[in-house]
Formats: sequence, structure tokens, C-alpha cells
Amino acid sequence: MSVIGRGLAQSDVAAARWFHKAADQGDAESQFALGGIFFEGRGVAQSDEEAARWFRKAADQGDAEAQNSLGQMLVIGRGLAQSDVEAARWFRKAADLGDAEAQNGRGGTVTDDILF
Repeated sequence: MSVIGRGLAQSDVAAARWFHKAADQGDAESQFALGGIFFEGRGVAQSDEEAARWFRKAADQGDAEAQNSLGQMLVIGRGLAQSDVEAARWFRKAADLGDAEAQNGRGGTVTDDILF
């Protein structure tokens, strides 16, 4: 695994490439992971817009972590327009799916080094 270096040398670039391939095929977990990769700029150029785009793709498929992460980005207006109303909608969806942060009301209490 290129992400942690199990069986291969650890490589953020290779991990990003493999996650991108799976994300392009519609895999929600890979879309969520790719959102985090773009958010942190690991193996790719950092891009809040790309992070939000991939989080939204996973969130639209029902990934609770991605829904929470998208809500966090909406609260602070990072990568997309700030919207407390839209953020609350995503936090509710994540909470309904069992995301502990969203259920505890912590989804909306964020810092700039947040997310997944």
C-alpha cells in the first residue's frame, strides 16, 4: 500500500494516483480519501476546491465522513462559498448516518486544520 508503505515504498504521489483511479470509477471511500489528499496537498497540489469537489461526490453517495467534512468546509467557506444553512444540512445527514462528530454537534466547531 503506497499510503503507509506496506509492501511498497511509501509514496504520496502513487497513493494519490491510485485513489484517483478508484474515485473516478465512483468509489465513495476513495472519493473521500482523495478529498483529504487535496485538502492536505499530499502527493498533489493543495486545492480546497478539489477537496470540496471530491468530498461532495462521496457525500452525495452517502459517505457520512465526507458529509461531515463537506459541512466543515461550508462553515468556514474553504473551497466553496460559506453557508451555515448548507453546512447544517450536511451535518444532519452525517449525524443521521451515525457520524459521531456530527451527532455530538462537533461537526460545526472547526479550525483551519480540520477534516478527516
